[in-house]
Amino acid sequence: MLQCSPWSSLSCCSQETANRANQPLNHLDFDVNHCGEKAVSEKCRREFARELCYYSCDPYITPWILKPDRTFPKERLMQVPLCESDCKRWWTACADSFTCVRNWRKHFTIKFDGRINATVNQCPANSRCQPIRAIFNDSKDFCQTVWDNHWRVTPDQEDCIKLSFSPNKPNPNRHVAEVHFHEENLRQSNQQEEATITLILVVLFVLAIICCCFAKCVFYLLKRWYQYCCAN
Repeated sequence: MLQCSPWSSLSCCSQETANRANQPLNHLDFDVNHCGEKAVSEKCRREFARELCYYSCDPYITPWILKPDRTFPKERLMQVPLCESDCKRWWTACADSFTCVRNWRKHFTIKFDGRINATVNQCPANSRCQPIRAIFNDSKDFCQTVWDNHWRVTPDQEDCIKLSFSPNKPNPNRHVAEVHFHEENLRQSNQQEEATITLILVVLFVLAIICCCFAKCVFYLLKRWYQYCCAN
């Protein structure tokens, strides 16, 4: 499968994963053809398959994994820097295909579909299928919204993730992940230093207050002692 071929040498990208990623109902039980069998063009489906191959097969996604919490109860990717050229290719391929919601992660109704015998995403009752170009403003809006901030469109001249590259060449996404790790570690280190400095300043401030109070007490006691001595 061409969309997953850049990761063909990796054990995490099996032939079964590649096959399912290229089906309208993928291995995550998501139905790309939620507006009908011909609602999504073949070239658009290939772009979604390519994006899913990255999610399923690339070993360098760790920097953007968002751990489960109250807002996102399941592990997911967030703000992955997608190269602008990849986003524009994706948009060009899909602009004339059809969908019924902007946010494919949040806005679908999930229920059993008898025609495909699976529990999948379906268009909400109050929605209608429209061309993707009519639902999203432009390529950037599409790429960043469709999977709920999974992607962050980034100029090609900056460090960004590629969804298409030669399987015979090193994975360019490794460098991007390493740069992100370095920047994140540096940011955390700076935050720790700032927290340490803040703690030291607070401790010094508290000590200064204690010393001031102690000095006042000593001065008061000395004053009383002096008054007592003079009186006697």
